[in-house]
Amino acid sequence: AVSKVEYYLLRSGSFLVGAKDFKESGITFSAKIAPPARAPDAEVELHVSPDQAKIYRLSGDYNPIHVDPTFASMAGFKEPILHGLCSLGMSCRAVLRWCGGGGAARFKAIGVRFASPVLPGQTLVVQMWKAGDRVVFIAKVKETGKTVINNACVDFHPKAKL
Repeated sequence: AVSKVEYYLLRSGSFLVGAKDFKESGITFSAKIAPPARAPDAEVELHVSPDQAKIYRLSGDYNPIHVDPTFASMAGFKEPILHGLCSLGMSCRAVLRWCGGGGAARFKAIGVRFASPVLPGQTLVVQMWKAGDRVVFIAKVKETGKTVINNACVDFHPKAKL
């Protein structure tokens, strides 16, 4: 028998740096998720190892932009950049440790916008605001102050009511 249970839904979008004459191409699922106008409820600093991009390649993303200075330069970067999903993983881990008890049992969904690359050796600063069963967060590079992940949130399943 064929199951019609939805286990996950993946929505994504992309952009091409330097693209010109772009025309609207359909529905956008992007949402503006602004952090509350108050100090973060929590802030975590995460050092990115200088070798992190080389290690993250083991996940199967062999794009040379992450390890080869020549390829990075061809793409307009001064040096190789960290994988966006690595930055996301580190940021999400910070949220789960702070609000999810360190595990994924209550994790329901995540939504983010990648705003800028991170360089291996930099420090990610993840700022988090709790809003019910949602944590709104942004990630910045400590050394530059540049926002690298925004319009971001993690939704949690409600805690059991006893």
